Amino acid sequence: MLKEIIFDEIGHIVECIYLAQNIDTCKTDNYPDLIIATTFRQEAIINELKQSPAYQNIPIILISGSYTLNEAVACGADDIISRPVSIPILIRKVKKYVK
Repeated sequence: MLKEIIFDEIGHIVECIYLAQNIDTCKTDNYPDLIIATTFRQEAIINELKQSPAYQNIPIILISGSYTLNEAVACGADDIISRPVSIPILIRKVKKYVK
């Protein structure tokens, strides 16, 4: 659903990957313009992505019902969207990072 909304509203093709417990499964040669992640066991992977030279400049938006912005930034995210996700806020934040 989020893929279609972002494409319809912004015109960017969205590719979804599951940030699995093994970071190697989410690294590809096709670097994304933006990563949107949930908090479910993703903190360590987000932090590791931000420490990787290939991924450190790619913005990460964390979707969470319990994290604050400071907590999201502490685990490596650039921004946060609170649950339940507001579509207008999602679109605004995606536009902020994807030009």
